[in-house]
Amino acid sequence: MAITDHSSRAAHFRLAGPRAAALLARALALPGAAALPAAGKCATFSLAGADGPAIEQDADVLVVHGAGLAPRAGDPGYTLLAAPRAAPALWAALAGGGGSPEDAPVLAGADAWEALRILDGVPAAAAELTEEHNPLEAGLWSAVSFDKARPPPPATPPGLAAPRLFE
Repeated sequence: MAITDHSSRAAHFRLAGPRAAALLARALALPGAAALPAAGKCATFSLAGADGPAIEQDADVLVVHGAGLAPRAGDPGYTLLAAPRAAPALWAALAGGGGSPEDAPVLAGADAWEALRILDGVPAAAAELTEEHNPLEAGLWSAVSFDKARPPPPATPPGLAAPRLFE
């Protein structure tokens, strides 16, 4: 097996908060938030119907339900992946997709997201997950299988804390 880093071939956005679903549905010109993927699912959408700079190619956006943070207001948010050339159109659609000024999104960069990740206690590779600290020490019990003959247990439901033996 080979692992290849394709991160330079994708633009990466995350949306979180109580208005994330409505904002994303507007940005992608969907009929409503119900058209977005459900928990644990992903779907591909086109930016063709969205407002913003016109793009001819690579206008698809992969939308994954979940943003990698603790759920806020009951919604874990969304992670978006798109080709780099689609990033300006996606950014414009998201930034302008708030409708009224009160609904405008708060745009934050990677440093702000990193601060939220740390505040939520979400471990990251090369930060909290290193050769010195394994997934169990980071509280990721539900992500580790102790019996390779059986599939790992399902993830901890939102709102319930995974058991922590190491604090």
